[in-house]
Amino acid sequence: MVDRSVMPEIDHILVDRAPGQTRILLCAGDPAAHGAVVETLFDRCDFRNLTGSVHRVRLSIGHKVQNRAMASLADGTAVSVRLGKRDNVGDGDLATITIMAAPRDGKPWQAAMGARLSGNTLILLPDQSGVSTSRHLPAAASDRLIQLVTARLQAETENYGVILRRDAANAEEPALMAELDTLLADWSKRDDMSGVACLFDGGDLVERAKRMAPDAKLVETACPDSASRFEDTWDQAMELATCPDVHLPDGGIIWIEPTRAVVALDLDGASGSIDALLRDAPQAIAAQLRLRASGGLVAIDVPRAAPAAMRQFSTKLAAALADDPRHPEQLGRTNGGLLELRLPHGGPAPTDYIRNHDAGAALAALRNIFWRPQLARPHLYASQSVIDWLRGPGSQALADLAAHLDRQIVLGVSSQGLVIRDGPADVPG
Repeated sequence: MVDRSVMPEIDHILVDRAPGQTRILLCAGDPAAHGAVVETLFDRCDFRNLTGSVHRVRLSIGHKVQNRAMASLADGTAVSVRLGKRDNVGDGDLATITIMAAPRDGKPWQAAMGARLSGNTLILLPDQSGVSTSRHLPAAASDRLIQLVTARLQAETENYGVILRRDAANAEEPALMAELDTLLADWSKRDDMSGVACLFDGGDLVERAKRMAPDAKLVETACPDSASRFEDTWDQAMELATCPDVHLPDGGIIWIEPTRAVVALDLDGASGSIDALLRDAPQAIAAQLRLRASGGLVAIDVPRAAPAAMRQFSTKLAAALADDPRHPEQLGRTNGGLLELRLPHGGPAPTDYIRNHDAGAALAALRNIFWRPQLARPHLYASQSVIDWLRGPGSQALADLAAHLDRQIVLGVSSQGLVIRDGPADVPG
């Protein structure tokens, strides 16, 4: 079992590219052993990762009471756009938006007004001006960093604004300026199409991962053995990210139950002591919230303890959460004693990846064939629903694999699970 009670900094990024999907593991520890998985990213043909992409859309102001508008991207994808107090827009107006969060609980993709390119230490705001700071950025660092960034932006021919995030205070100046240069270069690749269009796709998944951990080493699967090791690590991460119970080193358990309204965590001493539970839980809670891509309201039921122990627990939890780039916020305690947190919603979560079993089985089969180029006449047999998915939503992945191998993949229905053969096989229907 992976010990998630301590989560060091991300130092390597594992990348697996296969027909129909790209998957990424952001890890800390020994790359040879694939270390501990801190976060997962994925983009696949039936669930494109639109997070961070910038679009021009036509707004439909149908929920103004909720400060939201609806819109459709160029490909028809529905989006809910959050409107700010200063957003003077009307029904039918064209607007530039940035996708901020994945669909959840029947809600569409979530977006904010304007173009926003986010890095670890700053947010670039094209077509705006001025440099502002997070309220959490220490005042001692603000003036110096504002002057530094302002001087850099004056060299640009276009207008840009910047928000300095709280992590800017801990960044070396060369690293902060390098991140700004990267975001400026990324935005220069945009497509200035007129009307409803995608202006900037956010870059491929590897580029997004590098923005999250610019100093981390990239490790790509390059052979069947490394692909198999990646698959094992990915499966372990998916299991960790969806398991309802997290066992701590000294006997405690964290029970995690996501609902539509709140993510509920119950801290259970189980076979350990309350002191050990309160000592081990903060880092494990922070690690699990990030691995699971949990967002929204989080309620933690903490066993009663002495006031000093509870204060120490809250302090350790705040320190552990500080490593999360989403910057979770502690809201305090309810009258019933629950500790409440709030996290921004973000990209697709592990639960989104495993939800479609047919897609998962089909893409795993295509990946298997991808790493077996010696197959002269690939035949894939699977259940009717998997074959239907490959002929429908997964058809482009199937075509990409056929183009890569320069041969067709023959599909057949079987009741015996997935079977891959070089040539026709005697497989029961």
